[in-house]
Amino acid sequence: MRRPGEPSPDGGHVQRQALCIGLSRFGRDDGEPATTAKDPLPFAAQRVKAMSAALRQLGYACTTADETTLATAGDLGAAVTSAITNGGDGDVQVVHVLSHGEPAKR
Repeated sequence: MRRPGEPSPDGGHVQRQALCIGLSRFGRDDGEPATTAKDPLPFAAQRVKAMSAALRQLGYACTTADETTLATAGDLGAAVTSAITNGGDGDVQVVHVLSHGEPAKR
């Protein structure tokens, strides 16, 4: 396993990338099914900012998102899928989501 900054056999380098998402509001008129009443998470933006700052100090390139950029559950799923599949061999990907959630139905 290569360490960050260490060249790969093909000359590339390990990349550290992070996606930090904070969803503070729920159940808006966004085309999504109605959710049960969830209290807003007014601290979400502040926590995401702190998390991304900490990850940057560790050498991660961070992208942040919230409910203004991820308006639907589909948008959230696409962002997470993209973040975890776009890395190269040996890269390190972190996805941090601060939100309410619902258990998946089996």
